[in-house]
Parts: sequence; C-alpha cells; structure tokens
Amino acid sequence: MKLVDPEPTTGAMTVAHLPASNLVSRLLGLLEIGLCLTGVAMAGTSVLVAAALYLAFTIFTLVAVISRIPLQSCGCFGREDTPPTVIHVAFNVAATVALFVVYLRGGGPVDWALPPVELVLYLGFTAIGVYATYLLMSRLPQVLEATRRA
Repeated sequence: MKLVDPEPTTGAMTVAHLPASNLVSRLLGLLEIGLCLTGVAMAGTSVLVAAALYLAFTIFTLVAVISRIPLQSCGCFGREDTPPTVIHVAFNVAATVALFVVYLRGGGPVDWALPPVELVLYLGFTAIGVYATYLLMSRLPQVLEATRRA
C-alpha cells in the first residue's frame, strides 16, 4: 500500500521525526516487496536484510506505543485507522525472530519444483496466513477497543 498511497507512512515517519517524504515511503514499499520476492525465490541474504528491516519496524512501533506518539497510522496498511498497538509490536517481534531463525538455519527458498497441487496449496496457505496477519494487526485492536468501551 505504500506504493499506492504513501501518505500514512509519510505522516507516521514525520510525526516520529524520521526522514520522510512520499518518495521515501514508496522506496520503503519497494524494498519490502523486493525483499519478499527475493526471500521467497532465493532466500539467503535477503532474509537477513528482511530480518533487519523488521527489527527496525519493531523498534519504530515499540517507541510509538511506549511514548504514545500520536499516530493515526503506522503506515503499514495504507490506512488512516491502524495506529501501532502492542499487537503490532508482538507481530513485529515474532516476524523478526522468525526471519533471523530462517536465516541462521539456512532455510531455502520455495521449492518451485513441487508438484503443482502442492505448490498451489503452499502458496494458498501462505496467502491465507498473510491475510490473517492483516486482520490480527488491523481489526483485532479495533474490536478490543470497542469491547473496552462497551
């Protein structure tokens, strides 16, 4: 979403006193996409770089949550109503650790030689996991906040 609508990311970076512009936000989005694709296709160093990027995201969200930086959005989903929460910090920590473990254990790329049915199932379950993560990070905090108010 940073490529389509960089404003939420640019705003979050501005409020956090980081170098910010729509170009920087779009470049960050391109970096994320590039790391994802190379990590899946080739693994190796791209997984380590992705782990470092998630470590930076973890630090950013942790600082935002602890210091209560007034962010409407962390910029992750290109929406104005997804501020960083403890759930977001926990996900970033888990993703950082998982990426470091994959790198340290020498995890390989997706086995593109799998039979087509297995490959489709693997990629399908990956897509479901990505969507579930999106729901956890964007909707669960809203549900918990609504429950707390009730």
